[in-house]
Amino acid sequence: VEYRLLLSTIYFQTNGNYWKTNATNWLSEFDECTWFGVRCDANGVIIELDLNNQFVTLGAGQDDLLLNTEPLSFPTEVTFLTDLRALKMQGDSMRGTIPSSLGSLVNLEILDLRVNIFTGTFPYPDITSLGSLRVLALGTNNALRVTLPENIDQWPNLEMV
Repeated sequence: VEYRLLLSTIYFQTNGNYWKTNATNWLSEFDECTWFGVRCDANGVIIELDLNNQFVTLGAGQDDLLLNTEPLSFPTEVTFLTDLRALKMQGDSMRGTIPSSLGSLVNLEILDLRVNIFTGTFPYPDITSLGSLRVLALGTNNALRVTLPENIDQWPNLEMV
């Protein structure tokens, strides 16, 4: 997996130069495992992406006219980080739908997408492959429909937040 390219794409799609916290080491020559919010295992495999409360929605008057002035969509490149165990993107003002491609994150144990502006229906049928999921945090996405699937027992350790 080409982590540098994936993470750089996520950075640019989410206006990384405007993140609320300094995006330490992002886009630098340093190993991606040292980048802010990125945690790796002993083999250098990315297992956690924690970008809670980072994304800024830019409005008129900001100094970079090329940036999107609308809330951001979920950066689908995240779903190519297939070894992720934790994905934390709480409070990032993301809108739109939660992509069904999250089902590719088969090692995911924690999915925290609380306090965003997601709409539509949570893609349960497409995430049935997430057998390791322990924490599913979707609260305060007022327009998101979350209906528990009939096969909820497939996740015996699941905790809804």
